[in-house]
Amino acid sequence: MNQPWKWFLAVLFSVMATLGGLFWDALIHSLAHGHVEESLLNFSNPGHMLFGLGLVLTALTAWSGFADSWLSEHPTSILRRRTAIPVLLWVVIGLAGAVTLVALSRT
Repeated sequence: MNQPWKWFLAVLFSVMATLGGLFWDALIHSLAHGHVEESLLNFSNPGHMLFGLGLVLTALTAWSGFADSWLSEHPTSILRRRTAIPVLLWVVIGLAGAVTLVALSRT
C-alpha cells in the first residue's frame, strides 16, 4: 500500500474509533445515577475497550504508513540501513506503550 492517502484514511478511521470510545464512555458515565467505579484499565467498560483499541490502531497504522513510505523512498541494497529508522520507531512506540501500561496499572 504505497499510496499515502490509504494510510491517512486508515489513521483517520483509527482516530474515529478512539473518539468513538471516548464518546461511548462519556455516554455511560452521563447515564449512571450514582458514583461509577472508574479505572483506566477497567475493560468491563466497552468505551474503554474501544478507546484503547483505537489508540493501538492509530499508533500501528501511523507507524506502518511511515515505514511503507520510508522503505519505498530509500531503495538501498543494505537491509540494515534501510530498516534502521522504522525499527527504531517501532522500539520507541513499544517502549512508550509498555511504560504507559505500567504507569496505568499502578493507578
